[in-house]
Amino acid sequence: MKIKRLTLHNFGIYANTNLFDFVTEKQIILIGGMNGRGKTTILEAILLALYGRRSFAFAESKTSFPNYLKKLVNKADGTNTSSIELLFELSSGEDNNNYNVKREWSLHSANTILKTSVYKDDRYDQVLSENWNMFIEEMLPSAIAPLFFFDGEKISELAVSDDHTFLLKSIKTLLGIDVIDQAISDIQRIITNKKKAIKSDDDAKEIGLYDEKIKNIDLLAKAAAETLGHLKIEEINLAQKLEKAENDFMTMGGHLVSNRNDLMNKKNTLEVSLEKLNEQLINIVSEDLPLLMMLPLLNQILDVSNQEREQRGIKAAIAQLPILFERFDKTKDKRLDFDEFMHFINSISMDVQTVYNLSEAGHIQLKMLCDSLPRRQKNDVLQVLDQRQDLLKQLAEVENYLSIDIDETSTGIQYKTILELTAKLATIKEKFRIAQEDYNAKNAQYDDMRREQLKVIEKAVANLESIDEARRIITYSGRALKVLEEYKIHLQLSKTRFLAETMTQCFKKIVSKQNLISDIQIEPKTLKFIYLNQNGEQINRSTFSAGEKQLLMIAMLWALGICSKKQLPIIIDTPLARLDSAHRESLITNYLPEASDQTILLSTDSEISGKYYDMLRPYVGREFTLKYNDETQQTLIENGYFGGAVK
Repeated sequence: MKIKRLTLHNFGIYANTNLFDFVTEKQIILIGGMNGRGKTTILEAILLALYGRRSFAFAESKTSFPNYLKKLVNKADGTNTSSIELLFELSSGEDNNNYNVKREWSLHSANTILKTSVYKDDRYDQVLSENWNMFIEEMLPSAIAPLFFFDGEKISELAVSDDHTFLLKSIKTLLGIDVIDQAISDIQRIITNKKKAIKSDDDAKEIGLYDEKIKNIDLLAKAAAETLGHLKIEEINLAQKLEKAENDFMTMGGHLVSNRNDLMNKKNTLEVSLEKLNEQLINIVSEDLPLLMMLPLLNQILDVSNQEREQRGIKAAIAQLPILFERFDKTKDKRLDFDEFMHFINSISMDVQTVYNLSEAGHIQLKMLCDSLPRRQKNDVLQVLDQRQDLLKQLAEVENYLSIDIDETSTGIQYKTILELTAKLATIKEKFRIAQEDYNAKNAQYDDMRREQLKVIEKAVANLESIDEARRIITYSGRALKVLEEYKIHLQLSKTRFLAETMTQCFKKIVSKQNLISDIQIEPKTLKFIYLNQNGEQINRSTFSAGEKQLLMIAMLWALGICSKKQLPIIIDTPLARLDSAHRESLITNYLPEASDQTILLSTDSEISGKYYDMLRPYVGREFTLKYNDETQQTLIENGYFGGAVK
C-alpha cells in the first residue's frame, strides 16, 4: 500500500482545500512544521479517512464521535463543511488498484454524520462505500495500525513506562491471540450463565463458593495493580526530583566540596612526584655533565688516536716491504737498488709522534663514548622534562579547582536534600517490589482457583446421573476452554520465537551499543520480554537509558510490522523525539530508510535539521513545509523543507 495523495478541506487548522502529493520513487516523504502548525492533524486525517470511528486518534480523544467531528471543522469560509480524501495504491497479487476514500460531514444537522464514498480506479464503488469498514479491516486491521502510524513523543512516554499493555495488545492481535482470548472469554461467560441451571445441587454450591472466592481474589488483584500504579508514579516523581537536586548540587560546585580531601591528597601526591622528577633531572645532569663538558677534548683525543692508528698501519706495511721487494726483484733481469727504494718510502711516510698509544679496544670505546654521550643525555633529559610538564599541568588543574569559592552551607543543605530524596526513593522502590510480589501472588492465586473450579465443574458434571442441556454445554465448554488455553500456549510458543528474533535483529540495527542486548526473548505464556547479554545473563530493563528504551520500543514496533507481513506505509510524528545525537544518527541511518517502501515523517525544525537532514536527504522524494498565516489563522502548504534554511 502506498499513499499517493491527501486532500484536506476545512479540516482542523487547514482552511479551504489543501493537497499533499506523495507520488515519488524514493521511500521517504518529509513534512516540516513548527509546533501547532498541523503535523499531527495530517496523521489524524489519514486515520479518520481509513478507519472512521475506529481511528485510535478518536479513541484517545475521550469524547463522542459527533463531538469529535465537530471539533475538526474549520469554519473560516462559513460553509461549516469538512472533508478528507485519501488516494492510495493497493497491490493484490499481480493487480494494482487505486482507491480513493472520501469522508465528509457538516454542522448543518443536529446529528453530525460521517458520509463515506469510495472510488476504485476512478469509478464510484457502492459496495465498497457501504462496506468500507469491513474491507479496510481485512487489509489493515485497526488493532495493528499503531504499529505503522505513531507519534514519536508517545513512543518516548511508552518507552520509559513499565506498562506494556500497548505492546501486548499488538502482539496478541498480530499472532491472532486476541481472537482466542475473546473465544475463551465468551466460553467462560457461557459456563457462568449455564451454571445457574445447576445451583440447586451440592456441586453447584461448591462452584458458587469458587465464584465468590475468584471474585474476591480478582478484586484484591485489581487493588494491588492500582497500588502498583500509584507507587510507580510516586517513584517517577521522586526520581525526577532527585535528578534535579543532583544537577543543582553539581551546578553549585558541591561535588568539589565533597572531593576537596581527594583533591588535596592528589595535590600532595603530584608535588611529591614533581620533587622526585627534579631530583632525577639533577642526577642525570650530575652523572653525564662532566663528561659532556669534556666532549671537545675527548674528540681531539679521538682525532689523534685515529692518526696514531693510521701510522701504526703504515709502519706495519713498511715492515713487509723488504720481503715483498726481494720476491719482486727475482723476477727482473736488472737488479734494483733496495736502499734507494726504502729511502723513497721513508721520505713519504708521516713522522707522527705517539702521544696516547691507545689499544684497538680503547680506541673503539672512546669512539662509542663520543658518539653516544650527547644523544643519551638529550633523550634522558627530554623524557624527564615531558613528565615534569605533565605533572605541572595536572597540579595547575587541581590548584584551580581548590581555588574555587564555594558556599559550603548551601551545598551542605542541598546534599542533605539529596540524601533524603535517595532514602525516600529507596523506600518507594522497596514498597513497589513488595507490591509487585503481592500482585503476582494474587494473579497466581486467581489462576489456581480457576483451575480448581474447572476440576469441580468436571467432577460435578461427571457425577450427575442425568445430564441436561445446560450441563452438557458446561462439559463441552470446559473441554473447549482447555483446548483453547493449550492451543493459545502452543501458538504463542511457535510464533513468539520468530517475533523475538526479529526484534533482536531490528534493535541491533539501530542501537549504537552493539553489546547492550545480545538476545531478546518472549516468555510464551505471559508474553513477558526478557533481555539477555552476551553471557546469556538477564538484563534489567531499568538499566537502559531513556534513549535506549525508546530505540528498543521502535525496534519492537518495526519487528511487529515486519512480522505482520503487511506492505503498508509508515507515518511517524516527531520521529526523533527525546533522542540524543548518537541515537538520532543511528535511527536515520539504519531505520528510517528501511522502515517501509513509503515513510512519511512529520518533523519540527529542531529534529531533522543540519547533518541529520543531509544524512536523510538521499532517501527523500518529496518535501513540504507547513506555514501558518497569522492573519487568516490557517496553515498553508509549501513545497520544500523549511525553504532549505534548516542547517
